[in-house]
Amino acid sequence: LKALSYDRTFSIFHKLPHEYAQFAWFGLELAKLPGASTWAEKTLQGVTVDVITEGQYTATIGLNCSVFVPMGGVNVTLLGVLANGEPIETIRNIDYAMSEVQADLYTLKVNNDKVPFNDNGIALEENTLRGTLARMETEGVFIPGATTVTAPKFSEVSSADIAARILRMSFNARIQNAIVKTAITGTVTL
Repeated sequence: LKALSYDRTFSIFHKLPHEYAQFAWFGLELAKLPGASTWAEKTLQGVTVDVITEGQYTATIGLNCSVFVPMGGVNVTLLGVLANGEPIETIRNIDYAMSEVQADLYTLKVNNDKVPFNDNGIALEENTLRGTLARMETEGVFIPGATTVTAPKFSEVSSADIAARILRMSFNARIQNAIVKTAITGTVTL
């Protein structure tokens, strides 16, 4: 899976496959709203913890495969990444944000007899997009204040896009990741 760099596939190694660790993980994390959690360092209910060797751990993590092991006196999942190495919650959050953008813009069109192709209609679309992205910031999907939206004035839209009834807008946002590791450097003196 790692070699294929799948961006919507992830795995967890578990010595007892009949305990379905992956489903315990799904049940725990999918019950949470996007933007609200990370898939790393989670305790799985009803799943026996694996005690693995350092070599097994290194080999598994090297394949971007998560594990459920004892760590610091707590049984937790480690890694929580997709086959391509990206955190699982990143793609889930991006997919959620795009779905919400599409739904909100569709709702705008459905709830209005017409969204006119002029500066007023473009402003309606732009404000809807801004509102959705602001909500994504509030929900922890994007970093607050790091989102920008670009929409054209009607005079800047090509005649081909006007004829095809296509408004082209864009946005930039920064995903809000989670801290799962902490590195501390310190100096102790007499």
